[in-house]
Formats: sequence, structure tokens, C-alpha cells
Amino acid sequence: MKKKDIIISTVLGLAIVIITILAFALNKSEDNLVAVVRVKGVVNQEIVLDGKYETIETGGGYYWTGESGTQRVIVNITLQKDENGIKILSTDCPVKDCMEKGYISKEGESIQCEYGDFSVTIQRQKGYSLK
Repeated sequence: MKKKDIIISTVLGLAIVIITILAFALNKSEDNLVAVVRVKGVVNQEIVLDGKYETIETGGGYYWTGESGTQRVIVNITLQKDENGIKILSTDCPVKDCMEKGYISKEGESIQCEYGDFSVTIQRQKGYSLK
């Protein structure tokens, strides 16, 4: 093998090593926390908790039993996410127990509608991102 061939092989080998290291550095696995919104037990939305301020309008539901029997009532819910996590900012539900919980931000924490049709749960979601 000639000296020129050895230099070319070395440069190519180093280039492959550098490209491999950069590819792993740029494509790191990230664990994102997401707020999973469920209505009637079915996933309605997944909201990434990235610390950015945002309000999200969504609808849940509950059952109200009155003198005329059980009626289905749709409830409008506004969520707020920011650097503190996520919370129910407002709802037209007459009970409003879910608003008393305040912010949730840790995996496994949840907010439940007293009537059971609406919930927000913090979960970990694996993903990839460029850094």
C-alpha cells in the first residue's frame, strides 16, 4: 500500500467516525411530557408541555340528573399551558372542582372531571428531535 492510499484511507475513516458521532448528537432521543386529554375515556388531544404559553379550547361532557331524568350536557373547557405545566383555566361546568386542582406538571398527575367524562393526565412520550 502506498503512502497516498494510507492517507486517503485514514481521512475517509475519520470522516465516517465524525459523521456517525454528529448523526447521534443531532438525533438524540428526548422524553417529552405530554398532557393527554381524554373525553369519555377516548384520547381527544395530546399537548406537548414545552413551557410555551398557550390556551387550548376543548369540550368534555358530563351527565346531570335532575327532575326530568338524566341528560347529556356538553361542557366547554379551556386549558392553559405554560412553564408551570397545564391547568383548567375555565369551564362552564357548574361544579368547577377540576379548576381547584391547579397546575399539573409531573408524570402521572391528572385532573379529573367530577362527572368522569373528562380528564387530563401527564405522560412521558418518547420522540426524536434535532438539537
